[in-house]
Amino acid sequence: MDIVLPLEDFVNANAVSRKAMVIDSLLVEVPKIVAKYSIPGFSAERFFVDFAEVFSNLKQQIGIGEIERQGQTY
Repeated sequence: MDIVLPLEDFVNANAVSRKAMVIDSLLVEVPKIVAKYSIPGFSAERFFVDFAEVFSNLKQQIGIGEIERQGQTY
């Protein structure tokens, strides 16, 4: 799977912002791809919930959540 990020924004961003861009893109793109497939015994809905939870927690771990709570952009 490929994700496309805005080159100029990515190049000019700091490390935290770059991580946020990647995570945000994955949170949008991965569910779109997974939804295209039907796998017996695989709950796509459960995957979407777990995936969003894990990546949202990852954002918290790298400090993006605090930046967002303060209303700042990253």
